[in-house]
Amino acid sequence: MIGPRFIVPVLLAAALALGSIQHAAAQATPPGTRIPAPSPTPERDWDLPTGHFYTQAGGGAGGYTIADENGITFWSAYRGLGGVEALGYPASRRFLLDGFVYQVTQAALLQWRADRGAAVLGNTFELLQAAGRDEWLERAKGIPRPVVDDGSTSYDDAVRIRLAWLTEPAIRARFLTNVTPGGRSAWSERDAIELYGLPMSRPERFGPFVTQRFQRVAFQLWVDPVPGMPAPGSVTAVLGGDLLKEAGLVSGAAATPHSPAALVDRPVALGATPAPTPPSVAASPTPSPSAQQRATQTAIAAATTPPTATTRPPARTSPVATARAGTLQSLDGTLSEYSISLPQISAKLGTVRFVVSNTGVLRHNLRVLGGGVDRKTPDLRPGQSGQVDVTFVDPGEYTVYCDIGDHEALGMTLSFSVTP
Repeated sequence: MIGPRFIVPVLLAAALALGSIQHAAAQATPPGTRIPAPSPTPERDWDLPTGHFYTQAGGGAGGYTIADENGITFWSAYRGLGGVEALGYPASRRFLLDGFVYQVTQAALLQWRADRGAAVLGNTFELLQAAGRDEWLERAKGIPRPVVDDGSTSYDDAVRIRLAWLTEPAIRARFLTNVTPGGRSAWSERDAIELYGLPMSRPERFGPFVTQRFQRVAFQLWVDPVPGMPAPGSVTAVLGGDLLKEAGLVSGAAATPHSPAALVDRPVALGATPAPTPPSVAASPTPSPSAQQRATQTAIAAATTPPTATTRPPARTSPVATARAGTLQSLDGTLSEYSISLPQISAKLGTVRFVVSNTGVLRHNLRVLGGGVDRKTPDLRPGQSGQVDVTFVDPGEYTVYCDIGDHEALGMTLSFSVTP
């Protein structure tokens, strides 16, 4: 392992826009998992007062918030480093390790340096080395083992020796490429070291690509054509956030997706058992602005992809409403993944007030359509409630559904009967 005296932290100012980063799993014919494109469905992530809430890496059980809170500016660092396109989606909550606060994204490890007042990229591949994962990285991921002793006697000596290992021209060119937005006029080897760390290995061939390992990244030069993978001659980078989770180094509460009511401003102990999921927020016909604000601040959770359920929820068989035409009939219900729950699915002619609370982990709404009627609630985040008054002047069948994304197709739809 490169000694601590040789570690140069990645300053945020020098680490802007890492560009196209990919997590390529290396085997005989590596399948490769690329950093996902930003989600086209905005109900799966949204702004919070001090950061952003992402559900895409929650595995169907929740999501993760990345924020500038308690003096730790991970959200600012994440955006400065390129956000989703460069680092993938947040994949952990804040956690403590060796006295530092960290947060994992799919591709990287963010470390808070209180002495510098800035977030930097952590030494992912040194952590994996210290945990004894080198054999696994070599065998399963196509990442070389590190050189334990480079023979250096000082930091400058280590820099000279290890930079001489950049014998693969394409990888060397990628290492020395100026990645700062606007193209800073001067970009030196020192800048590249601050960004990626020093080489930990020489280049080695693994199947269709050549890999060289650094303290914070592993560069892969694709040599042979592989369907669905980068073209030969391409150099991609692995920053390894997912590797830390896969290797079991980030686990427990740190890796557990949050429930909508979870508080995540304080770091958890690495490997600690997750706290029980708080109960869903109760329905409220007319929530106050402060309640809505609190719900927004604590709204965190969701799925990388929607559940595969395709059946509609069973219809309620409660008796028909007995209110007379012209009177206000009120129905209180809930919205969740992926169902609409109402106390009854029929009413008399007249005005019906639908009051719904979102007890799920995605945004939902309720829309009533048919017979000249087209009314809906606002889009509701987890924990929020809303209502809509619908006046029915004709008897018949109407559709009640959520019109966000593919939620209707996944089961959020009911047939609502109106009788004289």
